[in-house]
Amino acid sequence: MPSGAPARGGMVPAVELKVSSRSQGDHELVIATGEIDLYTAPRLQSELAAVIASAAPASRVIVDMSGVDFCDSTGMNVLLSCLRQARERGGELELAGPRPAVRKILSVTGLDTVFKVADFQLSCPPAHKAACFDCTSIALMTSVAVVIPAYNEAERIGETVAAARTLPGVDVVVVASDGSTDGTVRVALAAGATVWRSRRNRGKAAAMIAGAAAVRAIDGTGPHLTEPRHLLFLDADLGRTAANAGPLIDPVAAGDADMTIAAFASRVKLGGHGFVVRLSSGGIRRATGWTPAQPLNGQRCLTRTAFDAALPLAVGFGVETAMTIDLKRKGFRIVEVEVDMAHRATGGDLAAQLHRGRQFLDVARALATRVTV
Repeated sequence: MPSGAPARGGMVPAVELKVSSRSQGDHELVIATGEIDLYTAPRLQSELAAVIASAAPASRVIVDMSGVDFCDSTGMNVLLSCLRQARERGGELELAGPRPAVRKILSVTGLDTVFKVADFQLSCPPAHKAACFDCTSIALMTSVAVVIPAYNEAERIGETVAAARTLPGVDVVVVASDGSTDGTVRVALAAGATVWRSRRNRGKAAAMIAGAAAVRAIDGTGPHLTEPRHLLFLDADLGRTAANAGPLIDPVAAGDADMTIAAFASRVKLGGHGFVVRLSSGGIRRATGWTPAQPLNGQRCLTRTAFDAALPLAVGFGVETAMTIDLKRKGFRIVEVEVDMAHRATGGDLAAQLHRGRQFLDVARALATRVTV
């Protein structure tokens, strides 16, 4: 900090901002430690500008913010200026590991939607670096794409998409409209989703495959990704409770599970639904020795590798049962995770009973080719 700088209510505390940079794999890493304000921001701007200017065109620059205790509007303006500089050269500037105080500023100002922000630390503490072999390579968290199969869900799809977009690690939301004839597509687009649409209703499994294919296409255009995105499948009628799906992501992102299945903390009582659950649960137990509590739950997060291993998916509503059996048999790790989510009750009218009848038939078909009676 320059000596003799204007004081804020007296002498300015000697808070130092340390900035260092290095090339690391396919990106440039800038590490900031300390406070970024009116007095220290010029140093950060100088370092970032130099890194961007000297890097190859279309380079990715990551700013490790895990050591930054404070960042005021001056610092945010510096980051925005450098983001523009990077993009003018066809590159990108990303932020990693911001502490809660800095994360709050990003959220309040809306800058968390401008920058790609990752909630993890990219560099080791100085004392650790000398002994850490892994410090020579960056440990990037795989992003997550939400896939929402939808059929005539205009009433709730907007809330579901908006809630899903707030989930940590999620940077893509795809709605697979399976022959919807209402306003599902329009509402989903307005809520910020990428939409795939089919002219006719082909069933849930087909919508899931189409949504995953759309994500794969997006993966191919993202230079920042080192691995394909994980896939988080959510029902279209979850509404605001979709924002509570984060616990499904955590075990997969941490590498502790290949697929998670939601177990709703509070289940809506649905007349006649139990016999389909018992059919699915019993079939999974006979096929794998494992008994899930909510085998038909469609809220699932899994790696791209696991999803590809589950192909081809079973027809229609048998997809969850078949996916569980197929992945369990192939040695993939599956865990149930309790979440505070809920979808719309289907009730007990004729339409609901016909829906459950289709569920029963689809599950029975899936089991017929997987379980020896």
